Amino acid sequence: MGQYYKVALVDSEWSIKVIQPDGYKLLEHAYYNSRTMRRIEKLLYRDAKNVMWIWDYAECASFVWKHKFEDEEEINYERNLTEEDVLVKNPDDDYFLVNKSRDEFINMTRQEMKNDKEWTKWNWIHPLPILCRANWEFWWGDYRPHMLNWEHMWNWCGDIISVIHWKRDEIEKSLKDNQFDDMTDIYFFKE
Repeated sequence: MGQYYKVALVDSEWSIKVIQPDGYKLLEHAYYNSRTMRRIEKLLYRDAKNVMWIWDYAECASFVWKHKFEDEEEINYERNLTEEDVLVKNPDDDYFLVNKSRDEFINMTRQEMKNDKEWTKWNWIHPLPILCRANWEFWWGDYRPHMLNWEHMWNWCGDIISVIHWKRDEIEKSLKDNQFDDMTDIYFFKE
């Protein structure tokens, strides 16, 4: 049995947006190009928030499991979301996960290009759910951390994260010029 997760996005005013009030299993939604991940990316697009993936038995679970918030968003990963609901990627741009708390970034376009066979994309875990899992968990849930890069799990939990689109190569140079570390090849997870 896998763990069930909710995603908590907390803005600077401490307004909390909870994604999927009933919770969902990690590997039902946490892979590249899933509609749920594209929806979460859209919510983080240029609007940085503290991000946490909290499982149902975590010590901090009462934060999102026992309390209802006005701004809960029910997302069924099988539901067809409209173009307005999800992040639409321009093929001429790169898109980045930017951690403003740690001055780190992941070039998501470059990560996805490593994985150029369509059928393998379902085996690659989007880095955000692994990096933002509640860091006081004792169980791994669905993800088997011995597979790849497990030592980086939880590194971004609660950090301020945004998603940025930009013309290919321009933003990466700008981020590096501003002392952001490129973690693209380090934060790479596989099922």
